[in-house]
Amino acid sequence: LRQYLIECITRCIGCTLQLSEDEVLYLNLPPALSSRQGAAAAYLISEAVYATWISRNRAVFNGKVIRPQDIKGLFLSRLRARLKADYVRLENDEFEQRYGQLAATAGVSLTLTLP
Repeated sequence: LRQYLIECITRCIGCTLQLSEDEVLYLNLPPALSSRQGAAAAYLISEAVYATWISRNRAVFNGKVIRPQDIKGLFLSRLRARLKADYVRLENDEFEQRYGQLAATAGVSLTLTLP
């Protein structure tokens, strides 16, 4: 999940983060990022942490066997839902600026280009 998250962030903001423990746990992102880049990276990191937390709770409290691909799948499904919702909610320019290369807009259609 961490490697996939780095790929998503790189596509979205145009630069690579190493994702140290502080960056993931406290969203302590490098100050060199613009506010748009920081917000996009923070959103993606938060979704990955949430997917990990939900999966952990399913394993601990429901006795489910959780595989790494299950956590990644939950992350992806939440990300897809957010992209689709924001595509309807935001203007095309704002959507493209916010999500970079994670999705492409062509007129009234949305194409997800997740890594």
